[in-house]
This record gives sequence, C-alpha cells and structure tokens, in this order.
Amino acid sequence: MRVRIEKVIQGGEGLAVPKDGRRVFVPAVLPGELVEIELVESKSGFSRAELLEILEPSPARIKERCPYWGVCGGCDFQYAIHAEQIRIKEGIIRENFARIGKIDEINLLPTEVGKPWEYRCRSRFHVDLRSRKAGFLGRNSNELVPIDSCPVLTPKLDSLLKEPDLLIESAYRLQQRNHLVEVGALASREQISLLGREIALPVLDRTLYASSEVFFQSNEVLLEPLVSYVQAHVVGDTVIDLYSGVGTFSAFVEAKRVIAVERSKRCLAFAKKNAPHSDFYTGNVANLASVQKGRIDTVIVDPPRVGFDRNLHEKIVGWGTRRIIYVSCNSVTLARDVGTLVDLGFTLDSVKQFDFYPQTFHHEAVAILSKGDAD
Repeated sequence: MRVRIEKVIQGGEGLAVPKDGRRVFVPAVLPGELVEIELVESKSGFSRAELLEILEPSPARIKERCPYWGVCGGCDFQYAIHAEQIRIKEGIIRENFARIGKIDEINLLPTEVGKPWEYRCRSRFHVDLRSRKAGFLGRNSNELVPIDSCPVLTPKLDSLLKEPDLLIESAYRLQQRNHLVEVGALASREQISLLGREIALPVLDRTLYASSEVFFQSNEVLLEPLVSYVQAHVVGDTVIDLYSGVGTFSAFVEAKRVIAVERSKRCLAFAKKNAPHSDFYTGNVANLASVQKGRIDTVIVDPPRVGFDRNLHEKIVGWGTRRIIYVSCNSVTLARDVGTLVDLGFTLDSVKQFDFYPQTFHHEAVAILSKGDAD
C-alpha cells in the first residue's frame, strides 16, 4: 500500500490519510514522503503500519549517524537534519495548543538552539552483571544493547561507556535480584556523579550542586539560556517556584521573597544549598497552594510530564498572580494547563521551544502568561 505522509504528529509517527479517509500512523517517516507500507494494526478510526520502503524521500532525510540507531531505545529522530527536527517539533507544539488547549494561534518565538550532538549530561544506563557490559535498553525491549559510545552524551558522560568499569562497579553496589541494573549518572565538565555523589555544576555566575539521584536538566548547552530566559520574565516582589527541584530557577531569582516548593526531600536538600535566600516548603504542591496566603507576583512552574496537580490552576488565581512562567517537557500537558489558565483570565503572551533533546521527538517549551499589569 502506497501513501503520502502529511505530517509528523505527537510521539513521532507520520500521519497519512489514504483515499478511504482512515488515518494511518507510520513510523520513521518525514512530511511529504511517498512510502510503501503494510497495515499491522487496525482500531476504531485509525490504523498503524510498518514501513516497508521509502519511494520518494524528503530532502531533509539523512543517514543516521549512530550505528545503534533502530536497535537502541533512544535517539529515534536521527534520520532528519537538525533544522527539520526543530521545524517538526514547532509544528507539534502549535498543533497541541490548537487541539488540546483550544488556542488556535500562539506567539511561537524562534527556537533556542544548542548543539545537535554531545549535549546530554544526565542519563540512565543499564548494566548486565552476567556479561559485565553496559549500554541502554533496546527499542521496545527490556534487553540490553551493549554500547561503547553514544554521540548525544557529553564527552565526560560518554567516557562511562568507553571505559565502563565505574558503571559496572556501581551496578554491583546497586544489585538487587535482577542481573540487569539501572545506573543513573550526572556529569559536569569535570566531575561525574554515580550512586548519589554530590558534584558541582557551574551555571552562569553561580555553582549549583546536584547528584545522580535527583532531577537536573539534562542539556548542558541550553541550561544557561533557559535559566536566563526564566529570570528575565520574573516580575514583582514575591515569587514562588513550584516543583522547584534542586532550586535551578530559585537560585537566580532576584526578588524580596522567593518560595521554593518541592516534595522530594533529596531535591530540597540541594535547593537549600543552591538557593539559600529562599523560603522552603516540603510537601505536595497542591497542599501548599491551599495554605499560602498573600499575593504571589510570579509563579514559576516546571512540573513532571503529567503537568499541574489537580486544582492548582484555581489556587494560582487566588494568589493574585500577574505572571506565570511555565516550563515543560511535555507540550500536551502544557497546552492543556495553559488552556485552563486562559479560561481563568490569563493571557498567553508567548511560547518558546528550547531544543533540549535533539535526535529525539521530545521537546522542552516555556509558556509566558500574564494577567493585568505584569510589567
């Protein structure tokens, strides 16, 4: 069966609509390509297909750089030039805001672009203690793909694959019942954190502290532009940083009062070191929203992929907030939450993508919302 790919959608599959009008999702394709496919799954309203042959390739298609592409579970977008990856992700962001947030037109600013390779400073490796090999899990598999180098990792982090003794040693110390052990790692340009070891990470004019056991932004190149962007949009005297993690944003906010909210005690311990000028709250974000009294001028939010806690939108309205800076790694929940905030009276000023995850379909975006006089 031959189909023409109309666009790439959320999750990375291509969309084709044959003459019968049924939507068909095809992996590893680009807009405009004519492809030969075989239907492998049919459900109400759509089908999924296996890609058999690319008959008319896109000019943006290239040879995958990594020899493990298609076998390793990561980096599923290497077959497109970097500029095309960015363009497709921008289209996905626009579509999510229109379809999910019910906002047809957004002010999507130019994407902040870093390095397409050697950018990732945090990763979760896997080690097979039987074979004493390290790598990543296979695509749609729980089996290890032994890997001796990964082109998206920073050179410091990639050194763990080239000489995996430290990973293997860490895996033995973490060993439970399974021979296949996950080992988290975080790297600065000089240090590596394994097994929760604290390391120092220079960011702008400060030094932040974190470890492999807590969340830290994974793009070494774009972290500073992201922090600067958030910092530049803060208004007012009182700022609350919800889902603050290790205090990556709180550390740089200059306001009379900064409140950092984080339920993870490990993260909060680092936040107290990174942002000592802040007030801290340990617990559920929604619970804090219920007890916090007084005006909050700016709300910074960087939630997990699932987005806002339930009813948080209404709590923010109750604070008399003038500015919301919403950082998200999932434009589906970002669009959903922003749509609700717009319904509650906020104005969506802009959305900006930060190209945090080249060679994958994941993307980071920041939405700026205002209410009343936010300047």
